[in-house]
Amino acid sequence: MNLNITLKNTIEDLLNYFNNDCLLNIKINDRLLKINSEDVISNIDINSLFLIDKIVQNINTLRQDNQSQLALKKFDTKIFASTEIILSAANEAFKKVKAAFEKIKFLKDSNSFESTKINMNDKFVVRKIAAYAQRILSKFENLPERLITKNEIKDLLVLLKKITLCEDIGEILGLTREILIRQNVILKPDYFVDYNALIDEYGWVHDVVKLSSANAEFMGLIVDVEIYTNVVKEWQYVPSAIRV
Repeated sequence: MNLNITLKNTIEDLLNYFNNDCLLNIKINDRLLKINSEDVISNIDINSLFLIDKIVQNINTLRQDNQSQLALKKFDTKIFASTEIILSAANEAFKKVKAAFEKIKFLKDSNSFESTKINMNDKFVVRKIAAYAQRILSKFENLPERLITKNEIKDLLVLLKKITLCEDIGEILGLTREILIRQNVILKPDYFVDYNALIDEYGWVHDVVKLSSANAEFMGLIVDVEIYTNVVKEWQYVPSAIRV
């Protein structure tokens, strides 16, 4: 299996997903928002994972620019909230790509190919994903009730609970595909967040940051499933979750 191709395709799929779907037509300071990959895709391989840091740094710069808009008079704070949630998810996604491939590279370098296949088996992936899903559940359970009252959010948590009990990679793959589709609800917070209620209680930005952090874990889960299922099955790269 060519890990470099899997790595490049994963990054490219994520960039397309965020730039051409989530961030389409969104502006920061009157400039269209786009995550800049520079020359990362053309130059990256399993031995130069540090290049992913360029993308992460660019995302963090965009988050700072987005936050700076809060100081503008008559700025619609809902724009900040939705943009922060998307960029936070993107940040987590690319960090997860780097972490996952660092782990895979370690296993590959420290074992023969046959031994690596034994370590990277179905049970390994199932245990890893189930544990990650449980962590996300814990994050959402700690969110204020006002942020998770919509049925769409509760449906996502039901899917997560199913993943924690899964013992089959194929079933996990199907559930994460459904999670990605339903996650679009969270990327539009004005649909389910009552901003006036948040402002009345205390600084609502704190709630948005907490929601962003919890939501970002969904992208981390999807990325992990995408990478590990492709590697363990020794596929050339079969788009399964990110492309929906």
